[in-house]
Amino acid sequence: MIFLLLLPLILSLLLIIGFKKSGFVSGLIGVCSTLVISYMMESLQLDLGVLYNSLLNTIILTLSAFLVILPGLTLNNILEDHGYNRSLQGYLKEMPIDRNHKVMLLVFGLLPALESITGFGVSLILAVPVFISLLKQETALKVSMLSMNIMPWGTLGLATVVGSKISSQPIESLGFLTACMSLFVFIVLGGICSFVLNENEIKYKNFIFGISIASTISILLMIFNYMGQVEIAGVLSGLITFLIFFSFLLVKNNSSLISEYKNILMNISPYILVIIILVILKIIVSLFPYLIESTTFHGVGVDLVFIKSPFLAIVIAILLIMSKNKSTKISIPINKTIKACSTLFVFILLSQLMNFSQFIDEIVVILNSNENSFLYHVSSPLIGMLSGFITGSNLGGNALLMDMQSSLGVVYNRELLFSAIQNASAGFAVFTSVPIIVLILTLAKNTQKSSSSMEQVMLRFGLKCLVPIYFSIVLAVFIIGNLSF
Repeated sequence: MIFLLLLPLILSLLLIIGFKKSGFVSGLIGVCSTLVISYMMESLQLDLGVLYNSLLNTIILTLSAFLVILPGLTLNNILEDHGYNRSLQGYLKEMPIDRNHKVMLLVFGLLPALESITGFGVSLILAVPVFISLLKQETALKVSMLSMNIMPWGTLGLATVVGSKISSQPIESLGFLTACMSLFVFIVLGGICSFVLNENEIKYKNFIFGISIASTISILLMIFNYMGQVEIAGVLSGLITFLIFFSFLLVKNNSSLISEYKNILMNISPYILVIIILVILKIIVSLFPYLIESTTFHGVGVDLVFIKSPFLAIVIAILLIMSKNKSTKISIPINKTIKACSTLFVFILLSQLMNFSQFIDEIVVILNSNENSFLYHVSSPLIGMLSGFITGSNLGGNALLMDMQSSLGVVYNRELLFSAIQNASAGFAVFTSVPIIVLILTLAKNTQKSSSSMEQVMLRFGLKCLVPIYFSIVLAVFIIGNLSF
């Protein structure tokens, strides 16, 4: 019985892992199997109401993503075409700071901030060439993987926004609990980064620096999420962490603070512009709350508030940047956006069909028959990590399994906790996924030859990293949940 109910998910995962099928094809087959099983089993539902509600929610959730992905990728194209990225790369290479410290400044500061605006691995366009110019190739590629650490707040918190809609949890609560759950993960990542940079040796000063900078971005994430600034928490945390340690290292090296601040702020000015516009729009919405309802599209338990979407902020930033560069045409990545959103669409549709057809309810009833809550509290992070690893996306992982995780949380009266477990564990497994590894290797080939075996080296490295990350999340679950068994 349980196998049949999980068959759509199992099929999708097997097709991606075992048969190397695309996410779209794998998700589509999962959708078809859901429809067939719903029709065959009397305990499940399949009617026009189920189909309508599933499709409506899927359209709203996919549109939420589309309105961030399209302008985000467009902004990156403009920055690439106008030389902003090349200028920033050049400055980072020449920055008057120790090599290892410079790398960690990027991994736990500037790169997470950039990924929080653009998302979908776009920050790697900047990261990979810089790291390859500073480090041995294998080390550079591993460090590039570690820089993808901000996922629950990547693409202006899109995965957390969508996750809160699917689980019906307040975004501020989900964001804050996810941030609290991430503290030990960041400490682990800081230690791993220091270990890798020192060629698999622990050097006390660099190790302390790595843990310190990783802890700082984690604590700032808690603060900004607690303040309700979930969408821009990653941007602000990354930038402030970068500036704090950037200033410390400049003073330590007797460099000119004013001159270096001027250079770095000039190079990251497009990203600061986006933050400023986002803050202004948030103030406008708070002053004119009627704008929220008038720009809201309602689904069944999920909504899209257009005025609160990052879409407007990024578009305004694009227009302002283009006003200074009128001769250059805007390259809008429609095909790339449609490809990303089509995969997301089928995974969301799969999860919504399983929800409205009562798959999730039936699975939870069966799981609840086993009253060993310890088992589910330690297996939930594993399930979440698997979803992030398979889909290569925090957003895709949440779309696939957030319904099941939050419903399982209802059984133990810990719906928010289980939703946060899904959000955090899916997000922190993404850097080890095959899509991210392939993207890094593709970018590396533009600057230096990569062996065909490097993918396996990186995959093994990522899977080794997931072991302490998993135990970090489990430890957080015990502490945050104040569990007793």
